[in-house]
Amino acid sequence: MAASWALTPPAGVESTFDITANSDVRDVSDVLDAVYVADTPFINKIGWGEAAHNKIIEWVSDSIGYGYLILSNDGTVASDASSFVVGASGTGAQSTAIRQIHTGSILKHNASPTLGYMIVEDLSTNGAITFAYMSDTTQTTALTDGATLFIIGNAVPEGSSPRNDNTRPRTILSNKTQIFRKDVRITGTRQATDMYAVGNELRHQIELRTKEYKRELETTAILGRKEAGSTVETQTMGGLFDYLRGQSGTHIDTSSTSLTESLLNTIVRGVMEKGGVPDCVLVGFERQQDISSWDVAKKRTTPDSRQAGYYTTQYLSDLGAVLDVVVSRWVPANLAFILSSSMIKLCPLRGRKFILEKLGKVGDYVEYQLLSEVSMQFNGYNLGQHGMLTALT
Repeated sequence: MAASWALTPPAGVESTFDITANSDVRDVSDVLDAVYVADTPFINKIGWGEAAHNKIIEWVSDSIGYGYLILSNDGTVASDASSFVVGASGTGAQSTAIRQIHTGSILKHNASPTLGYMIVEDLSTNGAITFAYMSDTTQTTALTDGATLFIIGNAVPEGSSPRNDNTRPRTILSNKTQIFRKDVRITGTRQATDMYAVGNELRHQIELRTKEYKRELETTAILGRKEAGSTVETQTMGGLFDYLRGQSGTHIDTSSTSLTESLLNTIVRGVMEKGGVPDCVLVGFERQQDISSWDVAKKRTTPDSRQAGYYTTQYLSDLGAVLDVVVSRWVPANLAFILSSSMIKLCPLRGRKFILEKLGKVGDYVEYQLLSEVSMQFNGYNLGQHGMLTALT
């Protein structure tokens, strides 16, 4: 007679079929299948500057002027006129623009070569310039309001006395530091429990919080709003958009339009006219697709694992400036930034660039905090040396 095998275990012995479903260790890879959305191409591009020594960072903005004047005459300047008014549009404050010239300065209109050279005879603090045309030159047409006059030079007669000082006022600019903190709390039981694909739960959670911190720093550097701290508000640092949104001129475009090569080159020109050295365009995914559709002859792609993931696309502008196309998922579709990246730096508060601290033990758990206090120095934004498009479609 064949042996009879019991289909149920003896009393008190558990079968593997009785164990809670999915709690047994299965034959799976130890590679954790997770997506870490923590790519930070912009802050990788600009890098870190000197440490700050105060929760408000300040820097001095100084300028020698743009080398030209813009007419703001409330109308055209007649061909037989002998005076005009200098405006502030495109050159900063009127008083600062006038500091570029003296009695004897030579000016030249930016249009056709037939237009005459002017020599400044007198200037007043209200922006009015009295001039005369230089010998053998004439002005046959009116000067259009808003026209550009290039400053050719500042001539002085032999033996002349020193003229009035034309030192330009400096501007103190500032940003606030912002505290970034990520907290990790792991119970003793959780540390002692084996987890799929995670050899050390504490170390794994610290790595995740670090990625979250980098992502947060990236978004703040782009879109952060500068805010003074108070009893009800946390002090926060300003980002690119916050500083550029109040600017105007040929380096800023607020029209609702699509991103085209022509439009990008117009902004690049506006930045270069004001002394900027644009070397990157910062965009999101949608605008990167626009750039990808442009003339292939003006683009090249190079491997670059540090700044932009795997590849960096470069665009050759009409004026010869080569722009790295930096693609960040945190740039909204309506925005694009044309930047002189060497003029932008993250500034950590001294001793607080990135701290990992184990906190005091008060129960059956361990606590760590990842702490950083950072600001961003944005040189030249007030001088038009960075550009932005705000309403792209």
